Amino acid sequence: MTKLVASLRPGLLVLDPLRQFASGYDLTKTKDALRFMDSLRTLQRATPGLRLTLSHHLTKRDLGADHVALADDPWAWLERVSGSLALLDHADVRLGFEEENGKLVLAGIKRGVGIVGPWHFTLEEDAQGQPCRFRFEDQEHSIRDRYAHFLDKLPDPFTWKTGRLLLDIGESTMHRFVKAAKAAGMLVQGADGVYRKVEVRK
Repeated sequence: MTKLVASLRPGLLVLDPLRQFASGYDLTKTKDALRFMDSLRTLQRATPGLRLTLSHHLTKRDLGADHVALADDPWAWLERVSGSLALLDHADVRLGFEEENGKLVLAGIKRGVGIVGPWHFTLEEDAQGQPCRFRFEDQEHSIRDRYAHFLDKLPDPFTWKTGRLLLDIGESTMHRFVKAAKAAGMLVQGADGVYRKVEVRK
């Protein structure tokens, strides 16, 4: 692969699936995962402008455990990646895809930025009723749809503690909900720290 990249000098190289291109490395072991990621960095240094996309998968889901939605907590969702977490730690951008309520969700973590997304995509059909493409939904619309049911369960006004108890969610999910709802104009926080709902016209 190194010789091929040196010859073609592509701007983008997609390794899909990742394991197919990691022969000789045990990606479940931190040391091997680091060696593999270092080899990709070396490849990039030898090919200015090269961007790498690695396609990987999560570990099999434990159906008895609580499911963390990608849109709610990308950090926790991505930590379920198969193999060593060094694969995540040494990537500049880590993105996940997940189906949720018939929509495709994209979200992740970017080095130096933090959480990016979530973005939602709706499946569209052609004239014959066959799936043909995904349509991007604007983020504000996605946020309203996602968190409207949260707001319906909360009194007006409410505190952080009351909200968490009534929704039965963790700190990280509560933080994501409040931040997103405030950004979408669905919530305001007073000087007393209390949250109040805002009626949003669709």
